[in-house]
Amino acid sequence: MLIVESIPTPVLVDTNIWIYALTDDTEKGEKARYVLNTLSSIVKKHRSSHSSLIVAPIQVVKELGRVLLDRFNFEEDEVIDIIRNFSSRVSLISESPQDVMTAIALRKRYKHIDYFDAIIIASALNHGIEVILSEDVPSPSRISIANKKVEIINPL
Repeated sequence: MLIVESIPTPVLVDTNIWIYALTDDTEKGEKARYVLNTLSSIVKKHRSSHSSLIVAPIQVVKELGRVLLDRFNFEEDEVIDIIRNFSSRVSLISESPQDVMTAIALRKRYKHIDYFDAIIIASALNHGIEVILSEDVPSPSRISIANKKVEIINPL
């Protein structure tokens, strides 16, 4: 299992990890909850030095809402509560036109990357985040562009 304590800060946690933690009672859900709980424990223990440990771009918030509503049929009020709780646990980063341009450049360089995954990767790259936790690990798992790099790790 991934040793979460050894991950450099900050770490971007992709939508699929949050979805598994919220909806899956199998081993994947247990692992996702373990990862998120461990990261949250580190934040609580070292509040000053790890306050931005768990990071998410706005794209993750949008995906989280859509998947919970459309795929899992959660009630709207429940999704609002989940997003409110989510937003209090993570450092949200805004997307910029630069993120969109970087995502397009990533798609040009790495032909197999989905556009919305590229937006998330671009947000990490442009905000200096070196690690993304995601089940969607492209090949190669280390993505770089313009002297910026990020590693995508599957914690499940």
